[in-house]
Amino acid sequence: MKRLLILPFTFGLVLSCGEQTSKDAISELQNDGESLSDIYMTEVKFNDALVSEATLIDLEFYKILDLDEKNVPESQFRAELDSSLGILDKIDLNLSVVDPSFSGGATFLTAMKDLSLKSRTLIQFYIKNVTILSKTENDWTEEELDNFNTDYGTIFDAYSDANDNVIVTQEKFASLNNMELFENTDYDAEAIYNNSTQEETENN
Repeated sequence: MKRLLILPFTFGLVLSCGEQTSKDAISELQNDGESLSDIYMTEVKFNDALVSEATLIDLEFYKILDLDEKNVPESQFRAELDSSLGILDKIDLNLSVVDPSFSGGATFLTAMKDLSLKSRTLIQFYIKNVTILSKTENDWTEEELDNFNTDYGTIFDAYSDANDNVIVTQEKFASLNNMELFENTDYDAEAIYNNSTQEETENN
């Protein structure tokens, strides 16, 4: 129905060099998140791990947006949304095992946990409304549209605020630890998602 919104997370430090396939990129992001339990964690690795988790969340929203635009069957949409919650479960587990001692690290981590929570609330809202989301925009009744928009605005704004707070706390963390932040294509969720769907098409 082409009404869903997403906000890409774009800040990050260089993690690695060289061209990667999308599958390799996603695997690298997952490995970064799992590295939060590393006892030899550094400020840079901590930043990279949290940015990787934020990028994995973004990937789920690009997937959801794509499904929404394609008007996929309800059963497929529901299954993919459930899968997204599974991804958030893994992210939450990774975030729960780290106790950063770096300046500003605890605040950055708390912001990431809140982003995951608000993302979960948004996805759960999509699941609640998956029946109407599976319909084309022209098939929505005025009542369905009004009911959806009434709750959606509040839930999405909370997600958007959490996303903004992650960026603010990351910048503060970087400043406190004398780190320079710049955009890095390794964390470009949109490009990674588009490449992954293109690869799937080519392999089928």
